[in-house]
Amino acid sequence: MWGSLDRQDFHRDDDLHSQAPTLRSEAETMASEAMSAWLENGCVRGSKLSPFELANWLRMLPKDRIDGDTLKVVARHILNQEMDEEAFETLINDGGLVDIGVPDQRQAKVLERYFKQRQTEALMAETAKHTGALNSTFRGKKGESMQM
Repeated sequence: MWGSLDRQDFHRDDDLHSQAPTLRSEAETMASEAMSAWLENGCVRGSKLSPFELANWLRMLPKDRIDGDTLKVVARHILNQEMDEEAFETLINDGGLVDIGVPDQRQAKVLERYFKQRQTEALMAETAKHTGALNSTFRGKKGESMQM
């Protein structure tokens, strides 16, 4: 008799347990997927790099994956043509790195990946700045009623 009651209580008890960890996990997954989609679409853009800033960024890239002379050629082209970040992005998307002196497709692809990574990091930093500013407006308002 007690065995059947225990099983019934177990099922009832199971219904009473919080599903919060599962819901929290689902919410985190949804937020992560939304952030990924948002970053791919580039909804918010920060300030673009100037030609000088872009050339300086190239100077800071690791020389073990891209030849230093190649980086100098690309930086010189950027400065001579006064290309900002947007113009450089267009050049990369059009496959024009080989045309300006990048010796092979592999190095062009590596440079493209570094550039896309830099853009994503800049976008995430800009987003964090906006989120921080937004969150700071809510500090100290815990328990206050909202005026509708």
